[in-house]
Amino acid sequence: MAAQNPPQEVLDLIFDHFDSQPDHQNLRRCSLVCSSWLASTRRSLPFRKVTVTTANVDDFTSLLMSPFSTFPHCINTLNLSVNAKWFRRLIPFLQILSTIRSLEIKDLDWTLVEPYNRTRFSFMLLGNLKHLSLGTGTTFHSLTEVLDFISQYKNLERLSIDGISWKSLDTPPSSSLTGDWGLDSCAKGGPSSSAPYPLIPPSVQYFQIGDCQFRQLFSRLMMQPSVPAIPHLSFRNVGPEDTIQLFDYIMSIKHSIKSLTVSYHVNCFGGVSAIGSDVDGMYSFLPVLPEGAPNAQGLDFKVPCENQHPTQTKTTTVGCRCSRYEEGNIGLPALRTVRIDNFIYYSDPTRTAALFYGPCQLGAHANGMMKAPALRSVTLNVKLKKAGDVDLHVVDWKRLDEILIALANTCGSLGVKSASEEETLKIVFEVRGGADVHAFASLIVGRLPLSQAEGLLRFS
Repeated sequence: MAAQNPPQEVLDLIFDHFDSQPDHQNLRRCSLVCSSWLASTRRSLPFRKVTVTTANVDDFTSLLMSPFSTFPHCINTLNLSVNAKWFRRLIPFLQILSTIRSLEIKDLDWTLVEPYNRTRFSFMLLGNLKHLSLGTGTTFHSLTEVLDFISQYKNLERLSIDGISWKSLDTPPSSSLTGDWGLDSCAKGGPSSSAPYPLIPPSVQYFQIGDCQFRQLFSRLMMQPSVPAIPHLSFRNVGPEDTIQLFDYIMSIKHSIKSLTVSYHVNCFGGVSAIGSDVDGMYSFLPVLPEGAPNAQGLDFKVPCENQHPTQTKTTTVGCRCSRYEEGNIGLPALRTVRIDNFIYYSDPTRTAALFYGPCQLGAHANGMMKAPALRSVTLNVKLKKAGDVDLHVVDWKRLDEILIALANTCGSLGVKSASEEETLKIVFEVRGGADVHAFASLIVGRLPLSQAEGLLRFS
């Protein structure tokens, strides 16, 4: 008597369990059992993520069109790194990919793609796309064209803009905020004169942006009738000239922000860019204390002299100069997670500005306009080849220790050692780059004695 297959639902549960294994060997074996098992295993095998480049585009299209091909309907993530010529040739073949949920585009000059092909490409993904990444080398005519492309995907949940550029700065339409953007306007080569600027879809929950024109983008977002309230934000390579626009945006959606990741700008010559050139912008992330506060003189910071790196400093007491926000209506009440990338970056102290701006930002979360009473996790990313290289960086450990204690006090975590991990603030040093975590921890706990005594420090 021939054996019968278990119900499909049971098979799917079994295959989902195998999916947790990194080598996928069991899934590969199951895919060879019979044709009825093949489709279920294909949902989880590695080629659910496919990268197409100019080097493999011919092979990829040949596989797609093969009568024996079984994988086109299993691809969930598509990474495209092709020029405009190959992109145009690829579009007809992409129409059979009906399961794409995540799309990454790199090295594509969108200005060279005809409006008709733009429309065809966008239409294939409407309604399905959840994650969109526009990466390095992607070029558009204007910021409006960037937002027009993004706004078509109404179910988008994750958006990443990193390393893209646009050739011109367009101005807002002076007419009413009504009109049609999207596929029709794209096919016509642009919006009508009465069209509004396109909006980032309200479904977006995670927004990562880096290495592009921050000020123009966030100025545009602030001009929208309803500012996009995105709860999870990541800003990569923020420069001092960008902080005012970022601060305005953060404060406009302050009740919605749950996590914030920041890294600070390093220019192409390996040094910190324009430190001290925009002091008012720099103050946007600095702490502000009410007059007469007992520790108002205790949170002074080492501020860089004009046109100098933060290691060449003078001491001053600083506060946020954004007086347009009333003191009684400030703070980020929903913020629970903060991450500062490249807080310490290998052996070269000129490779990151985070050692200066990071403590300033944490001070603002403790007693400033970005006060975060619900904060539960601060991650400081450290990259070192060996633990001893930390001494090559100029760090005011005493001041940092005081800031962390002030932050714990704001979060209600001082003297609450018996509470669970979820209820108290954790300061996590994330050590990468080859340094021994235990050796690094032994150095830091002695330099941050107050934080260590309160049980705030973690190392990973």
